[in-house]
Amino acid sequence: MRSSKDGTRVALKIQRPGIRDVIETDLRILQTMAERVEGVFPDTEVYNPTGIVKDFARQIRKELDFTREARAAERVRHNFRDVTGIHVPGIYWEYSSPRLLVMEFVEGVRIDNPEAISAMGLDPHVIVERGFQAYLKMIFEDGFFHGDPHPGNLLVTKDGTIVVMDFGIAGTVRPEKQRNFINILFALMNEDTGLMIKSLEGFGVVIPDENREPLQDDLFVLMQDLAFGYTISQFHFALFVTELSAVMRRYRIKVPVNLLLLLKVLVMTLDIGVRLDPAFNVRHELSPYLTRIAHKNTFSVASTKRVSVSLLETMDALIDMPRHLNLMLRRYSTGMLGLDFVDRDLQDFEVALDSASDKLMIGLVVGSLVVGSSLVLRAAPLPIPSEVLWLAVFGYAAAVLVGFYAVYHGIFLKLRIDR
Repeated sequence: MRSSKDGTRVALKIQRPGIRDVIETDLRILQTMAERVEGVFPDTEVYNPTGIVKDFARQIRKELDFTREARAAERVRHNFRDVTGIHVPGIYWEYSSPRLLVMEFVEGVRIDNPEAISAMGLDPHVIVERGFQAYLKMIFEDGFFHGDPHPGNLLVTKDGTIVVMDFGIAGTVRPEKQRNFINILFALMNEDTGLMIKSLEGFGVVIPDENREPLQDDLFVLMQDLAFGYTISQFHFALFVTELSAVMRRYRIKVPVNLLLLLKVLVMTLDIGVRLDPAFNVRHELSPYLTRIAHKNTFSVASTKRVSVSLLETMDALIDMPRHLNLMLRRYSTGMLGLDFVDRDLQDFEVALDSASDKLMIGLVVGSLVVGSSLVLRAAPLPIPSEVLWLAVFGYAAAVLVGFYAVYHGIFLKLRIDR
């Protein structure tokens, strides 16, 4: 804290000299460790260690430029300009630089100190509700949120205002991601595994078809074991995130970094709520809010625009359909249009049938040579020309050679392919 020339108290954030080189060295070490972990322990891929480190490196490099943090703070401050009870300290731009941040000084107590909050004559329940609604607004309405809501970055003033500080980590959520995250929470409350999988896929989670049914079964068991309780303490969201990660790891499904950041922010927010007011009713607060936001998004300007674009594309397709149909019929009538039906199973069956036919033919040839040669040699006491006898011997030799070829092709070659 320092005082300006006119006596105004300000807070300073000063970058330590030489910290950039130290951070770059640490980042290289972290990246190497993440790569080694994924190589030695493949099950950890679900947590995406290398992706997390890359995202962390990108974020920490941004934090080294204090002007980025200042812009993020100003953006949230603007989003809450008409909301009472939430305050973001103002930035003194004329004194700030990439390595120096000069901010409005605000006094208050940490948000995880219920005794100090109560001593100021404030109701912890009101503070929890206010903070919870603020983060829901950031994520689901503004699409830009404070990414590090630990208690040291959240203060409560004497009048009950929550002060949000340190915007070195901030997240952006596109509208479609907002809808997917809303659906994830809806799926939790309604134990809807189909909606959960669809929403996860909306975040870029790739789920193989063969894992879809068993994954739904495991998610359903998980949702029942960790039922969405009536209070924060009854529903351990952090435990749910841990168990969800374990399920994902079981099926070797990688969770995107942006979803991990959203889950982290929600877990940290609920953890603060537990400390302040264990009886806070999450379902009572969350369910109507999500319903209202979902209804608002359905009839929003952006949704109307998407529907209009879809209708225009559909109309264009309908208008072009007669022309495409006429072109197809014209090509068909002139013999320029051909239809090929390819079935992989039939192709495989045809190949197997050809191979079996070849082996059967080889067997018949070998058998014929053996039988014919045997009949000739069997009649050896009779006056048979020597050329015929030599022909029988040649038949035996040919049968042996073909037999060896068949054995090699049918057994040894197959073993080599299997290896």
